[in-house]
Amino acid sequence: MPERGTFVTRLGGSNIEVAFNIYTDHRAVCTFSYMARSYIFEMGCWKGTKPFNDFIRKFHAANNNPVEYGTTLENDIVDATFDQQVSIVRKAVRDCFTYLDQLLHTQDRAIVDYAMWYRERYGKELNTYSDYIQVVTCNCIVHSEFIAPNIAWMVVPFGDLNYTPQYSWKL
Repeated sequence: MPERGTFVTRLGGSNIEVAFNIYTDHRAVCTFSYMARSYIFEMGCWKGTKPFNDFIRKFHAANNNPVEYGTTLENDIVDATFDQQVSIVRKAVRDCFTYLDQLLHTQDRAIVDYAMWYRERYGKELNTYSDYIQVVTCNCIVHSEFIAPNIAWMVVPFGDLNYTPQYSWKL
């Protein structure tokens, strides 16, 4: 049974309510509305035993609160109960929304372009907890088409008879 909850956060100067589910595989699914559109953010790059242990180690390096989040021992063994692991994911979810707000203030309507650029350039470098938060947030922005313009695309079939190519051959 997933943990369900809600929290209120700021996005672009407005308070929004985010509903979330955290599943036993540590995947989080968040739903919220912003600017009259509904979004679903699926956060799961840390799911699975090995990726999650790597994520927790980086989380512990940035967040030292053993009572709430557990700890990483000297030999890189993660010592965290399931409830502490859920607390880690809950904090990561909130941090992703904090980063999203930061991006809204700096990137404005170019946020999808920024997210694609960031993922291409830094998406494989998950060396710190901050790296995880940035990549996960950018993944969510791209996959949900966050505040992308509402465009209805017209199919352009190849071989349209009304089109004249704009090139010439030099032999």
